[in-house]
Parts: sequence; structure tokens; C-alpha cells
Amino acid sequence: MQLEAVTGDENVLPLANGDNLRSFKAAALRSAGENTELCARLCRGISQLESLPTPALARNSIVPLCITPRTPTETFFWVEKPLERFRLEAEWPNIRDVPLPVLPRRLKLIYCGTDAREEVLSMGYELFHTLLSLASGEQLSELRSDDLFANLAIFTQRLAREDEGHLLAWNPKSDVALYRLGIQRTAARQIIACEPLIPTTP
Repeated sequence: MQLEAVTGDENVLPLANGDNLRSFKAAALRSAGENTELCARLCRGISQLESLPTPALARNSIVPLCITPRTPTETFFWVEKPLERFRLEAEWPNIRDVPLPVLPRRLKLIYCGTDAREEVLSMGYELFHTLLSLASGEQLSELRSDDLFANLAIFTQRLAREDEGHLLAWNPKSDVALYRLGIQRTAARQIIACEPLIPTTP
């Protein structure tokens, strides 16, 4: 309380990496509807985890997910997910055998696919804090633990698999143009089509 009175920021804490701890605790007690803004920031952090060009990050209503090519290239590839399909909820522990009230220690970032199937990312505070830091523009430390992002990598791969038929591309030689690559199937063959896209605002 004294730090809050001096700094004017309720999230300032005398703990290492503790500046988002209150947000984490508050999110666990809110409904998905009340966590909409926080959910958007976490999704922004996921998009910032890998290098993506500025045009890919231009729309606030879209969550771009980077696709890493198998061979080196200057071209960036990604898929896009509507932000409205994501929600943030508490992951409540099994408290049947616990006589005292228990607060959630983890949060769930949930994506609802086009087939209504849900993909869930379970996150503790460390990943929560890291994603919010990325969303605010901070850079990852070279000493980061890959274990921290193991579940996140599986989560994003499953989301990307939903769009196996198409993806978006950008090349620095044409820094304004975006392209949509997709597979067009006919009775006799499959054709890879590349169509230019006009960037749109949120």
C-alpha cells in the first residue's frame, strides 16, 4: 500500500518480475467477459514472441501466429486468428478434499475453433508475466528457459494446423504488400495460388 501511494501504480511490487501479480490474481476471480482486455494483451504477447513484420501486427482484432519455414528465407509467413475466439478463464484446482478455500494458481487461454473444438493453454504466473511483458514491447532475455514456452509452442501449432490450406506472407522487398498463399484443388490437380491483399485497419 505504501508503494502504491508513492508511485500511483497499484501493480508496483517489491518482487522480482512481480509487477503483473495483481493482474494475475484479479483475472482468476473474473469471468471471461471481464478478462477481455487482458486476454487481448496476452494474445498480443504471443504474436510478439516470434519475429513478425509490422503489417502483420497492424490489426487489433486479429492474432497473427508465426509459421517458421523449414529452409532459410527473407519472407515471413503466418496465419491469422480472430481475437474474439479467444477467452481467458481461471483454472480451478480440484478442491473436493480441501476444506479451505483455494485460489487458482493457473489461468487458461482458450481458443474456440471453427468446428467448435477448443484448444487450451494452461499458464502459470511466469508465462503470464512474460507474455504481458512482450505485449508491452519488452525483449526476451537470452537466458530464457525453453521449457517455459513448451506448452505454448504446442498450443500455437494446433491453432496453425486449423489453417493448413492457406497462410499469409510478407517480403521486405515490398514492405507494404501482403500476400495470401492458398491451395486450390481441382479434380485433376492442386494449385498453389498467391493473391495480393490490401492491408485493412481494425
